[in-house]
Amino acid sequence: GAGGGGGGSRQVMLLLRHIFHGCRLVHADFSEYNLLWYNGRVVVIDVSQAVEHDHPNALVFLRKDCENAILFFRRQGVRPLPTLQQLFGFVTDPVIGRGEEEAAYDALLAAGAPHGEQEAGPEAGLEARPEAGLEAGLEAGPPSAAPAARLSEERAHPA
Repeated sequence: GAGGGGGGSRQVMLLLRHIFHGCRLVHADFSEYNLLWYNGRVVVIDVSQAVEHDHPNALVFLRKDCENAILFFRRQGVRPLPTLQQLFGFVTDPVIGRGEEEAAYDALLAAGAPHGEQEAGPEAGLEARPEAGLEAGLEAGPPSAAPAARLSEERAHPA
Protein backbone atom coordinates (compact mmCIF):
# COMPACT_ATOMS: atom_id res chain seq x y z
CA GLY A 1 0.00 0.00 0.00
CA ALA A 2 0.94 3.65 0.04
CA GLY A 3 3.91 4.25 2.27
CA GLY A 4 4.77 0.56 2.59
CA GLY A 5 8.06 -0.78 1.31
CA GLY A 6 10.63 0.87 -0.88
CA GLY A 7 12.94 3.73 -0.06
CA GLY A 8 11.89 6.78 1.87
CA SER A 9 11.56 8.97 -1.22
CA ARG A 10 9.35 6.43 -2.98
CA GLN A 11 7.15 6.06 0.10
CA VAL A 12 6.80 9.83 0.43
CA MET A 13 5.74 10.32 -3.19
CA LEU A 14 3.20 7.49 -2.88
CA LEU A 15 1.91 8.97 0.38
CA LEU A 16 1.27 12.31 -1.32
CA ARG A 17 -0.96 10.49 -3.79
CA HIS A 18 -2.66 8.40 -1.10
CA ILE A 19 -3.44 11.48 0.99
CA PHE A 20 -4.95 13.19 -2.08
CA HIS A 21 -6.98 10.27 -3.45
CA GLY A 22 -7.47 7.94 -0.49
CA CYS A 23 -8.09 10.58 2.17
CA ARG A 24 -9.28 13.29 -0.24
CA LEU A 25 -6.99 15.74 1.53
CA VAL A 26 -3.95 17.92 0.89
CA HIS A 27 -1.54 18.03 3.83
CA ALA A 28 -0.68 21.71 3.19
CA ASP A 29 2.52 21.55 5.28
CA PHE A 30 4.20 18.45 3.88
CA SER A 31 7.91 18.59 4.65
CA GLU A 32 10.63 16.57 6.34
CA TYR A 33 9.58 18.19 9.63
CA ASN A 34 6.19 16.46 9.45
CA LEU A 35 7.43 13.02 8.48
CA LEU A 36 8.74 10.33 10.81
CA TRP A 37 10.77 7.25 9.92
CA TYR A 38 9.49 4.35 12.02
CA ASN A 39 10.36 0.67 11.50
CA GLY A 40 11.24 1.24 7.85
CA ARG A 41 8.08 3.21 7.07
CA VAL A 42 7.34 6.89 6.60
CA VAL A 43 4.65 8.18 8.95
CA VAL A 44 2.94 11.53 8.27
CA ILE A 45 2.24 13.74 11.28
CA ASP A 46 0.75 17.17 11.98
CA VAL A 47 -2.27 17.02 9.72
CA SER A 48 -4.24 19.67 11.61
CA GLN A 49 -3.83 22.18 8.77
CA ALA A 50 -4.80 19.70 6.03
CA VAL A 51 -7.56 20.82 3.67
CA GLU A 52 -10.03 18.80 1.66
CA HIS A 53 -8.88 18.21 -1.91
CA ASP A 54 -11.64 20.47 -3.26
CA HIS A 55 -10.66 23.45 -1.07
CA PRO A 56 -10.15 26.59 -3.23
CA ASN A 57 -6.38 26.59 -2.50
CA ALA A 58 -5.87 22.82 -2.36
CA LEU A 59 -3.91 22.61 -5.63
CA VAL A 60 -1.65 25.50 -4.64
CA PHE A 61 -0.95 23.77 -1.32
CA LEU A 62 -0.42 20.45 -3.10
CA ARG A 63 2.11 22.02 -5.44
CA LYS A 64 4.08 23.28 -2.43
CA ASP A 65 3.84 19.85 -0.75
CA CYS A 66 5.22 18.23 -3.93
CA GLU A 67 7.96 20.85 -4.19
CA ASN A 68 8.97 20.33 -0.55
CA ALA A 69 9.24 16.57 -1.03
CA ILE A 70 11.36 16.85 -4.17
CA LEU A 71 13.67 19.50 -2.72
CA PHE A 72 14.28 17.54 0.47
CA PHE A 73 15.29 14.37 -1.35
CA ARG A 74 17.28 16.31 -3.95
CA ARG A 75 19.31 17.92 -1.15
CA GLN A 76 19.96 14.42 0.22
CA GLY A 77 21.34 13.36 -3.17
CA VAL A 78 18.51 10.92 -3.94
CA ARG A 79 18.17 10.07 -7.64
CA PRO A 80 16.13 9.52 -9.67
CA LEU A 81 13.37 11.94 -8.67
CA PRO A 82 10.41 13.18 -10.68
CA THR A 83 10.19 16.79 -11.79
CA LEU A 84 7.63 18.95 -10.03
CA GLN A 85 5.28 18.69 -13.01
CA GLN A 86 5.65 14.90 -13.14
CA LEU A 87 5.00 14.48 -9.41
CA PHE A 88 2.02 16.84 -9.41
CA GLY A 89 0.58 14.95 -12.38
CA PHE A 90 1.16 11.59 -10.68
CA VAL A 91 -0.48 12.71 -7.44
CA THR A 92 -3.56 14.16 -9.15
CA ASP A 93 -3.98 11.62 -11.99
CA PRO A 94 -7.54 10.24 -11.71
CA VAL A 95 -6.83 7.37 -14.13
CA ILE A 96 -4.28 5.45 -12.02
CA GLY A 97 -6.29 2.74 -10.31
CA ARG A 98 -6.09 1.54 -6.74
CA GLY A 99 -3.23 -0.93 -6.49
CA GLU A 100 -1.54 0.50 -9.61
CA GLU A 101 0.15 3.44 -7.88
CA GLU A 102 3.52 1.82 -7.26
CA ALA A 103 3.88 0.55 -10.83
CA ALA A 104 2.81 3.95 -12.17
CA TYR A 105 5.38 5.74 -10.01
CA ASP A 106 8.11 3.31 -11.04
CA ALA A 107 7.21 3.86 -14.71
CA LEU A 108 7.37 7.62 -14.18
CA LEU A 109 10.89 7.37 -12.77
CA ALA A 110 11.97 4.95 -15.49
CA ALA A 111 10.78 7.41 -18.16
CA GLY A 112 12.98 10.15 -16.69
CA ALA A 113 12.47 13.88 -16.97
CA PRO A 114 11.03 15.20 -20.23
CA HIS A 115 13.62 16.53 -22.68
CA GLY A 116 14.89 19.93 -21.57
CA GLU A 117 13.75 19.51 -17.95
CA GLN A 118 16.90 18.01 -16.46
CA GLU A 119 17.76 19.97 -13.32
CA ALA A 120 20.99 21.95 -13.32
CA GLY A 121 21.12 22.31 -9.52
CA PRO A 122 19.20 21.39 -6.39
CA GLU A 123 16.36 23.88 -6.93
CA ALA A 124 16.52 24.39 -10.70
CA GLY A 125 13.15 24.79 -12.34
CA LEU A 126 11.16 25.03 -9.12
CA GLU A 127 11.27 28.73 -8.37
CA ALA A 128 11.16 30.21 -11.87
CA ARG A 129 7.37 30.39 -12.24
CA PRO A 130 5.52 28.73 -9.35
CA GLU A 131 2.18 28.58 -11.11
CA ALA A 132 3.54 26.93 -14.28
CA GLY A 133 3.24 23.37 -13.00
CA LEU A 134 -0.33 23.95 -11.90
CA GLU A 135 -1.87 25.51 -14.97
CA ALA A 136 -3.18 22.28 -16.47
CA GLY A 137 -4.36 20.97 -13.12
CA LEU A 138 -6.06 24.21 -12.17
CA GLU A 139 -7.95 24.33 -15.45
CA ALA A 140 -9.25 20.82 -14.88
CA GLY A 141 -9.85 21.37 -11.15
CA PRO A 142 -9.78 18.68 -8.52
CA PRO A 143 -11.63 15.44 -9.29
CA SER A 144 -14.83 16.58 -7.56
CA ALA A 145 -14.89 20.18 -8.85
CA ALA A 146 -17.27 19.54 -11.75
CA PRO A 147 -19.89 17.65 -9.71
CA ALA A 148 -19.70 20.28 -6.94
CA ALA A 149 -20.18 23.09 -9.45
CA ARG A 150 -23.08 21.23 -11.06
CA LEU A 151 -24.71 20.69 -7.64
CA SER A 152 -24.32 24.38 -6.77
CA GLU A 153 -25.88 25.31 -10.12
CA GLU A 154 -28.78 22.91 -9.55
CA ARG A 155 -29.42 24.38 -6.09
CA ALA A 156 -29.31 27.93 -7.44
CA HIS A 157 -31.69 27.16 -10.33
CA PRO A 158 -34.01 24.27 -9.39
CA ALA A 159 -35.92 22.70 -12.27
